[in-house]
Amino acid sequence: MDVIVLGGGLMGTASAYFLARRGARVTLIERNRIGTGATVASFGNIRRTGRHLSQLPLAHRSLRLWGEAEKMLGRDVEFRTTGHIRLIFDEDSLVDMRAYAQAARPWGLGSGAGQVPPDRAPRAARL
Repeated sequence: MDVIVLGGGLMGTASAYFLARRGARVTLIERNRIGTGATVASFGNIRRTGRHLSQLPLAHRSLRLWGEAEKMLGRDVEFRTTGHIRLIFDEDSLVDMRAYAQAARPWGLGSGAGQVPPDRAPRAARL
């Protein structure tokens, strides 16, 4: 054994998988069933918006890997890209969100961002 990974959530299982692909002998230790802890509680959200700008290169790589997961694993992992909506409740937060959208444009984010009036929010979110 070369590596012991503690925790069989998303991060632990992904770490074990990629280490094994590189030739490491991996032992994964989980106190309960694999994927039943914090991973389940996260609702499966994979997002890039709202992250600190320094995290965006890693977030882009993660999104790319998730897009390839079905091919890598040979089964449907139920990954779907659906978009993201953020509700803003005050002017200061709106100013912050606009600044973030502008700063994130070089990373390919924010170009589709727009302001939707409250009465149109359910339709914009396809609710």
